[in-house]
Amino acid sequence: MQPPQKQKQVADRDSADRLASDLRALAGPEWHRLHYGVAVSGGPDSMALLWLMATLLPGQVWAATVDHGLRKGSDQEARMVASFCSREHIPHSTLRPAAAIKGSLQAAARAELNERRNRAQAGLAAGEEKYLPARDKGPQRRWVRDYVDASWQPAEFVMGVMVLVILISLLPPSLAIAGFAVAGWAYLVMMAYLILAIGGMILLGMRVKRKVAAKFGSDRVERGLGWYAAMRSLQMRFMRLPKPQVKRGQYPG
Repeated sequence: MQPPQKQKQVADRDSADRLASDLRALAGPEWHRLHYGVAVSGGPDSMALLWLMATLLPGQVWAATVDHGLRKGSDQEARMVASFCSREHIPHSTLRPAAAIKGSLQAAARAELNERRNRAQAGLAAGEEKYLPARDKGPQRRWVRDYVDASWQPAEFVMGVMVLVILISLLPPSLAIAGFAVAGWAYLVMMAYLILAIGGMILLGMRVKRKVAAKFGSDRVERGLGWYAAMRSLQMRFMRLPKPQVKRGQYPG
């Protein structure tokens, strides 16, 4: 049987190997070249994780502790972690809220999360660049949105036409025009309108690409702008995101 010190060394090595395997699975083959931040509460689990990370990746680990002040002793825990990190030469920061947190930490976190979510939704609706998804980012796509929103497109009324046709189809078959049921006429009108809308979307995509090339340079035109314009024109104006920032007829320069 191995002595206790030898057993501890073997256990520490096994733990480090498992941690290395987990990091490789999460961060990829270059995991050992990255730098890592570890949130440390001062409890045994987080302290053990910090010690393993620092042992496995010396000089590549930073630690942070939140002194939330919600219970007595949180400042002592933060000082204990800072002392440990200083002794082990691990960079460490103690984070404190700008204002005292009232109530539970979970409630404060939920409130902040809701505030950020609401701000992001408002920013998306207003077209603020930092809140936009990748498909909407960039000056060219903003220009395309403004161009589509300034125009009247048949495609934006497709949904309304389809709802109207569904309502008409509920009328009794006895209602007829020129010997043909009203519902049948409505269906034919809908098909004709769909053809008109699709044609309008195709022409809009071609027109947008031509105008973007003239404004931004033919060699700088982003891919997919025609499709982007067509899909935006298919949405009813009040349902579009980001929200229209121009009025009808207010075409971008």
